[in-house]
Amino acid sequence: MAVQVSSGKIDATAILSVNAQYPAPKLTTRTAGSALLSLIPGDSFVVFDSYDLSTTALPVGALAYLGPTIGSTFDSIVANLDTGELLPTPTPTPSPTPAPPLTADALMAQAQPILAQAQSTMGLSLDQLYSLIDGEYAVAVFPGVGPTLGEALYLQSSDPQKIIDTLDHVSKLILTNPANDTQLITLTHSTVDGLDVVLIDGTGLTDRPALGIVNKNVLFLTTESIVSKVIASAKNQSPATPALKWRDKFGDAQEALLYLDPQTVDVYNLRTVRNPPLPISALAGSLDVRDNGLFVLHLTATIGS
Repeated sequence: MAVQVSSGKIDATAILSVNAQYPAPKLTTRTAGSALLSLIPGDSFVVFDSYDLSTTALPVGALAYLGPTIGSTFDSIVANLDTGELLPTPTPTPSPTPAPPLTADALMAQAQPILAQAQSTMGLSLDQLYSLIDGEYAVAVFPGVGPTLGEALYLQSSDPQKIIDTLDHVSKLILTNPANDTQLITLTHSTVDGLDVVLIDGTGLTDRPALGIVNKNVLFLTTESIVSKVIASAKNQSPATPALKWRDKFGDAQEALLYLDPQTVDVYNLRTVRNPPLPISALAGSLDVRDNGLFVLHLTATIGS
């Protein structure tokens, strides 16, 4: 792990190598964020963008492994910014030796009955379902209505309407009240700003979940109160959001991208402005999965406003 401190910025690069023989994932876009980050609201202050689960399973493991070391190093740096001296990188607490994992064959054998039932219920094979969700996805958090938060999930798909149709099929098939054979979850259609939006009733939430399709191949999931903002942001794509700027700085071929504005998160958490504000005003990171089990994690923190 390497850490560099310059004027107003901390850069950390961590490399993890595992004993594995496989090629680097083939990305469906130029880099994480290429397809979706221009669609999210420009005032998003938490953004995560990556690819399908098969691509991100190993990166998540790498993040879990590297997290304690990186976190303690950043804590040490921030705590000593005023003195201009850096403490030595703390040695992470050794993890206990895990029990031997089950073999892949044993796990698949246990999962087969569940998988078969799921395929029968959905009316899709797992291969068909996978082909619908093998693109880029993003999660964004931004100011909602009044003091509330807004959240949206974006999923790039070869056939987003098929995902909605499958959800409708499943809701009619299994999400019913056996006493009177009525649906517990229902999908209703509404037109919002010229776009067909599917509202999900029966969840018990006052702010109903809302589904829609933008840019022809992107499915979004948000809530009814902020669906107009999500649609407007997608129609009026912004090339200058903070997350997009960081994506360009990290370069191509990144499997995952994270952007976080800690000061704004702190305001929503405390419901007031901290004085003095948190020292870190922006935190961004990217993860590059390379050939044969090599993970490169890059984190950058901006100090001050």
